[in-house]
Amino acid sequence: MKGSLCHEFETGLPAADVWEIYGGLRIGQLVPELLPHMLKKVELVDGDGGVGTVLHLTYSPELIEAMKGSLCHDFETGLPAAEVWEMYRGLGISQVVPQLLPDIFKKAKLVEGDGGVGTVLHLTFSHGVAPLEYQKEKFIKIDHENYVKEAIIVEGGLLDHGFQKYLMRIEIIGQTNKTSTIRSTIEYEVDDDKSGNTSFVSTSALACLAEAITEYIKAQKSAEQAREEMP
Repeated sequence: MKGSLCHEFETGLPAADVWEIYGGLRIGQLVPELLPHMLKKVELVDGDGGVGTVLHLTYSPELIEAMKGSLCHDFETGLPAAEVWEMYRGLGISQVVPQLLPDIFKKAKLVEGDGGVGTVLHLTFSHGVAPLEYQKEKFIKIDHENYVKEAIIVEGGLLDHGFQKYLMRIEIIGQTNKTSTIRSTIEYEVDDDKSGNTSFVSTSALACLAEAITEYIKAQKSAEQAREEMP
């Protein structure tokens, strides 16, 4: 369970000019002035700005009180949106997840419901998906018209690691009749004293799921077509 995030910003400035700020201690001196709503103070603990330098960052109260965030991942399926939605809309996806992603999910068990709003699933994670052992998630929104499904963790998972809220949203966006995009979004809130645990948040499992479900649907369609072509 690893992940990475990246952001690019076009400066319109020579690289050497920008590096003059980022290359040493200057950025630490400027940040509290430029972003007071995020960083209250930056103190030099050790070093001179080179390798091995240690800084102590004090966050502003406004940031600590609102430790919220979201991540998003898009995957193009090459399949009609309606076909993808058939897997995501109810319990079909939970029935195949342990088979498709055994390295992530060991077991998926229905606790309550029939696949509609209010349904609760108990997911057991495979060994090695640290620090998670299991989670119970509840379906809170299923929009069959716009192909949107939302679930929140109600027990276990990252709630055991200081998170107040962990919501997963799946949107099947129909671009044409032949292809669609699975947009997987995570929204979370975490206790201010556990803010370091935001590193556990990742869309990697949902991204792997989107790819696996897409391949599963394609394999099922190919098998059905082969049967129809048999003499």
